Amino acid sequence: AFAENFGVIPCIKFDNLVERVQRRVVSDNGDEWEVHTRSKKNPDEVGTYTFDALIVCNGHFNKVRFPGNIPLETRKKWKGRILHAKEYKSPNEFSNQTVVVVGARSSGTDIARELSQVASQVHVCDKKCPSGDDDESVTESLERISDGFGWRIKETNLVWRPKLQRIGQNDSLVYFEDGSQMTADAIIFATGYDYDFEFFSSDDDIISVVEGKMVQPVYMQIQHREYPSLFFPGLP
Repeated sequence: AFAENFGVIPCIKFDNLVERVQRRVVSDNGDEWEVHTRSKKNPDEVGTYTFDALIVCNGHFNKVRFPGNIPLETRKKWKGRILHAKEYKSPNEFSNQTVVVVGARSSGTDIARELSQVASQVHVCDKKCPSGDDDESVTESLERISDGFGWRIKETNLVWRPKLQRIGQNDSLVYFEDGSQMTADAIIFATGYDYDFEFFSSDDDIISVVEGKMVQPVYMQIQHREYPSLFFPGLP
């Protein structure tokens, strides 16, 4: 392996959480980055390390996003099962159920395609729901996306729905923006993720995330504009 062949392993701290990152001014020409860690195996074991440069590679698929009009307290009171696409494992859990999938991007359509094999009905809910005879049907859309994967779509159990308006309280009703409503056994939110850099103190004002989607201030979506020794590879 590359890491072993080039002696990288001794430089890596495995199974450690980054709890805090602080910028230390060294001179007018540069900064240092102080990283505070805690062992996952032994929480009493902490460490502080100083680096000349910092590359943030913590991924973008950890902090799940739910629609702002469906807060946690509302979700708790809905009588069916609610989960995020991140928690979805297998379509078999939803056999013979009526499932609403919120979001028709990559994750939502993939999940809907799988669910269509075992669920009673799959209602794909999206703000770009087809609204006329000339619009592409959800079945055609899913077949186009799944082309080459060998999936057979059951045309009768896939239904387009417009944007989700709200969910019921102490019942299993789901309401849509066109005024329609339905009863469901489960809702799967394929609504994406928010960028999360909680190890940067808000007091330091190093980075800001606008609406969970845009990281600022970053030049060409990789290098911090004010602190050139700070990098964020992988931002879209």
